[in-house]
Amino acid sequence: MSGILYTMKEIRRLTGFHPATIYRKIKKNEFPEPIKIGTASRWPEEDYAKWRAEYTSKQRADPTDKLCE
Repeated sequence: MSGILYTMKEIRRLTGFHPATIYRKIKKNEFPEPIKIGTASRWPEEDYAKWRAEYTSKQRADPTDKLCE
């Protein structure tokens, strides 16, 4: 475990998703839930990496699937 925690700004840069899209995906269990530190949301690097691997494998399997909605 690296201990790196991504901020919303970093998650936006990495995914290209708007914050509303990120939180909508969290509600649908399509994106990892953040750790709350006070009112701030932080995503462990490991959680993001696991999601990214699953996301890219789904994209490769079906590039017409609209996972970004």
